[in-house]
Amino acid sequence: MRFLISISLSFIISNTNLVASEKLFPNYITDVDGNELSFSSLAENKTVCLITLKSINCPICLEQLKRFKEKIIQFQKCNLTFVVLAYADNRGLKALIEKVDFPFPFIQDVDFMISKKFNLDRPPFELRPAIILFNGDRTIKWEKIGRSNQYFSDQAIEDYLDCDNWI
Repeated sequence: MRFLISISLSFIISNTNLVASEKLFPNYITDVDGNELSFSSLAENKTVCLITLKSINCPICLEQLKRFKEKIIQFQKCNLTFVVLAYADNRGLKALIEKVDFPFPFIQDVDFMISKKFNLDRPPFELRPAIILFNGDRTIKWEKIGRSNQYFSDQAIEDYLDCDNWI
């Protein structure tokens, strides 16, 4: 009986570790310009914020990027850096970058490799819009899934971070 309990507990612990590791942000990512970025370099003295775009044609997503760009100084007070994730071809993603002029890395989510880890993939052509903050160990610190013309999640992240009260 003890043997069976021990095996059962080992199985549960192993599966818990497996699920947890699947939810980690990748160690290395490549931006649309082909630059390899390590998570540790992005997260050095910063909190990494992943913004997923439903699609490169999503007007609500683009407006949110523009608003975040206007608040960069505020977000820098609390050491926030951004990575933008989209499912699009390289040319389309580069056109979007020129359009919004958001000064952070844009990542092409080839075959939904990153979004699948966080249950944000919406094949065949979209991602679930989300904002996810990561700890230095690549685990999720905070997340807000969804975005609409009635709710952008801007206020939720601002309230969570409270950058105006950082010393």
